[in-house]
Amino acid sequence: MYCRNCGNKLEEEDLFCPECGRRIKIKKEPLIDYKNLEKKYQKQLIGLAVLLTVILVHNFLNNTFFSEEAIIKKYVKSYANKDYMNIIELSDMKKNRFITNKNIQKKYGDSTHNKVDIKILTTNKNKKEHTRTVSYKTNDYSNIINLKIKRKGHKYLIFNNYVITSANLVAENVKITIPKDSKLIVDHVELSNQDKVSEKKLTTTYKIDSILKKDVTISVKLKNGITITDIKSVFNNEEIDYTKLNYTEIDKKNTQKITSDIKKSIQDIVTNAVEEKEFNTIRESNIYTERLKSDVLFEENYHKLKEKYKNKSVTEFETTKVKINNIKLDKDKNITLNVTIQYKYKDKESKLRETTRRINITLNHNLLIDELYLNNLFYLF
Repeated sequence: MYCRNCGNKLEEEDLFCPECGRRIKIKKEPLIDYKNLEKKYQKQLIGLAVLLTVILVHNFLNNTFFSEEAIIKKYVKSYANKDYMNIIELSDMKKNRFITNKNIQKKYGDSTHNKVDIKILTTNKNKKEHTRTVSYKTNDYSNIINLKIKRKGHKYLIFNNYVITSANLVAENVKITIPKDSKLIVDHVELSNQDKVSEKKLTTTYKIDSILKKDVTISVKLKNGITITDIKSVFNNEEIDYTKLNYTEIDKKNTQKITSDIKKSIQDIVTNAVEEKEFNTIRESNIYTERLKSDVLFEENYHKLKEKYKNKSVTEFETTKVKINNIKLDKDKNITLNVTIQYKYKDKESKLRETTRRINITLNHNLLIDELYLNNLFYLF
C-alpha cells in the first residue's frame, strides 16, 4: 500500500504517512461480513429483519387506524363534522333496508370538514367495555362527551376491534300498530307478513328490529288507496299505535281533492247562511254524504248559523286556503281532520278583512264530508 499524496510505501498499521504526514484513509469493514456468513445465519438475519419490519408496520397501523385511541379520535372527528355514515360504521351498526346510505343522507344531511382538536381525558380501564371521556374543539365551539367503548373480537386477525356502543342514532325493537287491512310503509319500505307480530280483529302490529330513530316516515295505506303519513322520532322498544294517534299528512293527490271540497263547503255554507237561503241549497251539493244531508242536527245548526249572521252586512266571503293540521282515523276508518281555513270578506264599511279559523271535519272512506262541526263557524266575523 502506498501513500496517495507522496507515493511512499506504507505499512498496514500506519495511520499517517511517515514521509509527508498525510492521514491514511482507512477502509471501514462492516460489523458483519454478510457474504462470508454461513447460509443458516444469513437466513436468520433475513428473518429477523422481516420480523422487525412486521412489528414496526403493525405498531404504525395499530396506532394510526385500529387502536382504541385511534377509533375514539375517528369517531369524535366524525361526530363533530356530522359524518353520520362514518359514525354508523364505527359503531358497528348493521345496515338493513331501513338503515341505508340514502336514508342517512336524507335524515342527517351533508357532513362538514372542520378541523377538530381532540384530547382523550381518561385512560383505558382494560375492560371489555368501559367509558372514556373526550374533549374536542372546532373553530366554532368546544364540547366534552362520554363514549362507551367495547372490544369486539379482532380485525384482520391481528388488530383488536373496538366499537363505540354509545351512539344514539338507532332505535331497536320498534312496534307499530295500524288498522287491519291497511299497508304499513316505513321510511319508504313496505312491511310484509314476515314483519307481523300480532293480528287482531281491527288491528295489525308490525315489528322493526332496528331503524334510524330520527324523522321516521310512517305511512298507512288504507284499503281505499288513501295514504296517511306521520313523521316522528322513535325510541328503543317503543310501541306506536296509529289507531289512536294523529297523522300529519295525506298523499298529495287526495289532499288536493280534500282541500278543494272543504274550501267549497265552507264558502257555500257561509255564503248561503249570510244570504238566508234554505237548507235545500246545501243538500244539492255532491261533496256531502247522504247521511249528513239528512242529519237533523246538521240542518238545525245551519239555521242557527243563518240566525247568527242575519244582521251582518258581510259580502264577498271567500275561503282562500285550507291547511290540514292533523288527521285521525276512527274504528270505521273514517278520517277526522283538524284544518285551518283562511278566508276573507268585506264588512259593512266595505273594508276587506282576512283572518283564519280552525274547524273539524270528518270524511268517509270515499272522502265525502260526513261530519261538519258548524259551531266552529259561528264566530267568523
